[in-house]
Amino acid sequence: MAQTVTAEGQIDHELAYLITEWEGLEEILTFDANSRLDYAVDWPLKTMADERLQNLISQHGLTPAQQERYDHLRALQTQNAPLLAQLLKS
Repeated sequence: MAQTVTAEGQIDHELAYLITEWEGLEEILTFDANSRLDYAVDWPLKTMADERLQNLISQHGLTPAQQERYDHLRALQTQNAPLLAQLLKS
């Protein structure tokens, strides 16, 4: 039986994924050079997830709980942007 995914469920999924990825950046920088390179090469997947999230938000909006998580995500992105730059540079 096929499971129907709601827009709210998709937003929850993208938020959870992106928060986990942004929270993990500091740890990734402790990995060996090959592992960091693999992670950097895969970073466009995170960018695509962020774009999907933005599209979902523009079409469906956010619940109050999702808005809190979204605000947390944006704060993480601002805080960890230098870490991302360092990862992509290495």
